[in-house]
Amino acid sequence: MKVIPKLKGPPKDPEFDTLKSLILASLRELVTIDSERTREILLLMDKSLESTAIKFLEQSPNLQLSFLEKILQRRGPDSQISDELLVLHIHLLCKLEPKKVHIKSQGA
Repeated sequence: MKVIPKLKGPPKDPEFDTLKSLILASLRELVTIDSERTREILLLMDKSLESTAIKFLEQSPNLQLSFLEKILQRRGPDSQISDELLVLHIHLLCKLEPKKVHIKSQGA
């Protein structure tokens, strides 16, 4: 496996900003090709891009769900996952893959 160097640039680096813009503009295609690698690239660039990417994918719910599942799968046991991400994940599962949703009653 190749190691990708950390791409974090200075906050006002125009080349870095251009690269981020190009990646976000091509996000649907990148996630379609390989959502895990796309997630890794975004994290290497800037961890906040992960949530930006989720918002960019709102018009493509299947891709958004795929990307969200990669995020949730790769979180460590000590990682914090925002309530917003969890609610979005559940909402997308109910809408797109309802057979994966199991509801337990309180008495069970």
